[in-house]
Amino acid sequence: MKRKLNKSFLFGSLIGCVIGAACIAQTPSEKEIQMHHVRTNETLWGICQTFYNENDVDMYFLEFMYEVEQENKWLKDVNYRLQPNDVIKIPHKKNLRASGKSAEKI
Repeated sequence: MKRKLNKSFLFGSLIGCVIGAACIAQTPSEKEIQMHHVRTNETLWGICQTFYNENDVDMYFLEFMYEVEQENKWLKDVNYRLQPNDVIKIPHKKNLRASGKSAEKI
């Protein structure tokens, strides 16, 4: 009886893992990338403050900054010093558009 229970548990766990992995692989990306051209005297912190949506309860500001850094790995090579006309990739949700300080309400 105990051996049969172990096989059933193992088989059920395996099926659950396969279904879970398939669900994760099927979830569509909710992010789009927006390009921002750096102007004179702009900093990464300031750019992130401009594009951060304060109404987004799913993400804190520092998490948003981390996502921006991950999209722009070249920033680490230049010590995060931005030059005018550099192009920064800004990830954002499809439904929300950055309008300076926060997303516009429709």
